[in-house]
Amino acid sequence: MSFWILVPLLFIHLGLGGLIAFGLVFLACAERQVSISKFNNDVCVALWFAYSISIFASVVLVSYYHLTNGQASYCFWLAMPWAVLVVLITYWNATTVKVEE
Repeated sequence: MSFWILVPLLFIHLGLGGLIAFGLVFLACAERQVSISKFNNDVCVALWFAYSISIFASVVLVSYYHLTNGQASYCFWLAMPWAVLVVLITYWNATTVKVEE
């Protein structure tokens, strides 16, 4: 992959991933019609931190592997944060309980 294609791709990856990461925080704070236990909340926060860190780690790893070995495949490193995001959303949906008013 060309360096001039990789750099905009990484900026889009970082921007969109960061937007989703911080959007999830605001969504979780604004969502008032569900209840979640303290343990499940702690797990969701840990997964959110893992997702946020994996966004930056994937950019660093893709850049490193591009500079050291230009023929390497970057698909795994770019897909890593999105897999963590799927786990986070699935876990959050599985553990929330609707609050009846």
